Amino acid sequence: MRMGEDPAEVFAELPPVEDYIVKALHDDALESEGQLQQYSLARLLAQDPDRPDRAEHEAAADRVDERLYRAIGIAYPTLARAAWRAIAGLPSQRA
Repeated sequence: MRMGEDPAEVFAELPPVEDYIVKALHDDALESEGQLQQYSLARLLAQDPDRPDRAEHEAAADRVDERLYRAIGIAYPTLARAAWRAIAGLPSQRA
């Protein structure tokens, strides 16, 4: 594993498989709605600390994320906890 580390320790640090599935469903939904490019641009612009509208882009992308994650949690009850974890991890939720 990573530079001779114990595999058990490395695997313990990995997110649950459900988190990856929720992220994949999120990305599929963005693409099917035709919002992938717009969303990606908003996330990119939100990373630029010199942009005066940085917070607006981050908030817009967070709203899209929250809407999609909620929809995933409702549509796939077995993934609801992973969807809520994803919402809790959004920048707007950490502030």
